[in-house]
Amino acid sequence: MSSQNKSLLWIIIIVVVLVLLVVFVTGTNRDGQEKEAQVTTEEIAPGETKSTAETGEVVANFPRHLILDQDARVTSSYSIEYQNDSLNQPVVEFVSDASPDDIYDLYRLYYIANGWTTREEDNFSRENTFTAYVYAARGGEQANTTIYSADDGTHVVIAYTERMATAETPTE
Repeated sequence: MSSQNKSLLWIIIIVVVLVLLVVFVTGTNRDGQEKEAQVTTEEIAPGETKSTAETGEVVANFPRHLILDQDARVTSSYSIEYQNDSLNQPVVEFVSDASPDDIYDLYRLYYIANGWTTREEDNFSRENTFTAYVYAARGGEQANTTIYSADDGTHVVIAYTERMATAETPTE
């Protein structure tokens, strides 16, 4: 084998290894689907279970489109199932490098632009810390978004629920 062919072979091997590494790091499987987070489940009360995703992962039933900052670092995610109420509440917390004011405005404007009704919203600063919340609803969906500043960035916690409308439970 000539040195030119050996060089070409090494380049091909390096490219294949890099592609495999990118696929592994980005968390996709061969079908291009996002891999499901590994979760641990525990009963926290009679009829209530909590499923917690590994650090950096998001539980499967959380609507990922609600994580508006694509550069966010997920710090925790879990889901609580309330069997008696047929309700499941996934929660995600992430850290953003954006300012707390910018994140607050981003979520307020996102909810309004996408047909959500903001029920309560507020922001306030005390002693160099910022805290804000936006409670939004659309049909049977609810998203409670809390934003606060910390030393490592802006933390955002979103608790999401979706109820199926019945005759007893109107959507609005």
